[in-house]
Amino acid sequence: MGISVAVWTRRIGLWALLIGQTAGHVHGAEAPQALRFALIAPQSRQEMEANWGPVLAALGKHLGRPVMAEVSADYAGAIWNLRSGRAQLAWLGNKTAIEAVDLAGTEVFAKETYPSGLGGYYTYLIVPRDSPLASADEVIAKAVDLTFAQGDVNSTSGTVVPGYYLFASRHLEPRKLFKRVVHANHEDNIRAVAEGRSDAATVASLIYDQLGRRDPGTLAATRIVWRSPLIPADPLVRRRDLPAADKERIAAFFFGYGQPAAGKSAMQLAEERRAMDRLDISSFVPSDDGQLVSVRLIEAARQRTQTETDTTLPPGERQRRLADINRRIAQLEGRSGAMESGGGQ
Repeated sequence: MGISVAVWTRRIGLWALLIGQTAGHVHGAEAPQALRFALIAPQSRQEMEANWGPVLAALGKHLGRPVMAEVSADYAGAIWNLRSGRAQLAWLGNKTAIEAVDLAGTEVFAKETYPSGLGGYYTYLIVPRDSPLASADEVIAKAVDLTFAQGDVNSTSGTVVPGYYLFASRHLEPRKLFKRVVHANHEDNIRAVAEGRSDAATVASLIYDQLGRRDPGTLAATRIVWRSPLIPADPLVRRRDLPAADKERIAAFFFGYGQPAAGKSAMQLAEERRAMDRLDISSFVPSDDGQLVSVRLIEAARQRTQTETDTTLPPGERQRRLADINRRIAQLEGRSGAMESGGGQ
């Protein structure tokens, strides 16, 4: 038996009403879109997540939306996360921040300060405690017999800074100098030296000091034989296409985190300070892309030395590349001079 048009009309109306109510319920329950914060693991992934977890949870509460850690084992992974839009914020070293600014649509908006009161940190060249090597010169002199550990190719303190001050400035290239060169994160390289698997390594002073507090026995099995000039503090970056209101709220959170403020309870301040202590950070302060100029200069000078000593390049190509590098260095030196005279950060 057929169903009348009137009955069909009533049924269709009821279905439409139910669908509309369900859609409205789903829309109303829709969670705010999560932000992702890219991190690079100079230690273990678990330790990075544990150290940054309280900060990101507090940021999420401040913004009213989840903030998730996106931990990469290497620097290229962090750049990919930013460039693809998977991550919107990141904590990076200066060399990786250069890549992020140039290739991934980001900008520096903050930097760390440290309990030491210094405006940055150092690269250490370390050797085993019982090694006869007592200086960088001695390490270089014996390099043909040594295994050398350094950071990721984009690590500021693990590769770029020592690559210039220890090697490029002497017209040397580590892979041509040492018996073997290995790349790993800072903590793994410290342990490799302590356990005798590497004869020397370049590591970040911050990670070295942190590990010393957690595992003094490992540090006791190593010795520092060289320290770099001061490296600018690590920056925080954000995607340039974030809404202006989000940028302002995120910046306000970081600049106030761990600092006394009206309405902030003593308990909350103590929790924030404990989180900052785990990160070895005193505060976050405003910064911009200008803080990258000094590391850009180091990287350009390192590239110039590598180009000058590359015997595989035809003379014309070498001169073309050197002219391009020298132009970049002149531009960077001009920017650096302008900032020192008060024209920028």
